[in-house]
Amino acid sequence: MNKFFKIGCLVVVGFVVIAMIGATIAKWYEDPTQSIAFLNSGSVARSVTFERIGADGKLSDTYTVDSTLEPNQTLIEKVKEGNYKVSVWNLDKNLYKSIEYKITLKNPKESNYQLYRFDLAMDKIYTIVNLNALYEGNAFSDYMSKAVGTKRDQLRIEKFYDGGSLFIVPETYTDRTFVDIDDKIPTNVKYGEVVYGLFAFDKSLPEDQIQDNLFNQIGNKIK
Repeated sequence: MNKFFKIGCLVVVGFVVIAMIGATIAKWYEDPTQSIAFLNSGSVARSVTFERIGADGKLSDTYTVDSTLEPNQTLIEKVKEGNYKVSVWNLDKNLYKSIEYKITLKNPKESNYQLYRFDLAMDKIYTIVNLNALYEGNAFSDYMSKAVGTKRDQLRIEKFYDGGSLFIVPETYTDRTFVDIDDKIPTNVKYGEVVYGLFAFDKSLPEDQIQDNLFNQIGNKIK
């Protein structure tokens, strides 16, 4: 009788342990996450990995993110709050570049869907540009067709981001009329609306060529 009782106890304990492990796993997957938009503005395919860095400084045994992107491809992943080693790899498995980055949620109890962005090319500067000058005075198409150098200076650059790291565009810009990196520029907007656009240029581009480069990009993004 004792033998069967002991076996029964062991079975119950086993079920309890399994339930606890299951609850822990479920909690891990239910934890709030940060959405990250990966893009590859380079000319070759690359992969990206996220390795969680523990409190002891050691790397996790598994990748939190392990994804490959072709040129001009974008991909959205979800990552939990924490410190990570972010590595970008060439397809021959050789390391291209790596950084460490801390993902922090605005509210630790809620998932954040406002996108972090990370470009696997890691060789660009990203910038927010106020585009309202395009809609002032003459009609948009007339402005674009007759624009000269002095007009280009009316494009106001609001903010720069290093494309070699993760960055997040504040809601100050995304909550308005926002032209994302792959979007077309609208030719008409509501009166009084503020229009912002996200653009990228090579880090090697001379400063005195930035305005012209942005203006050329604008011309290619008109609807």
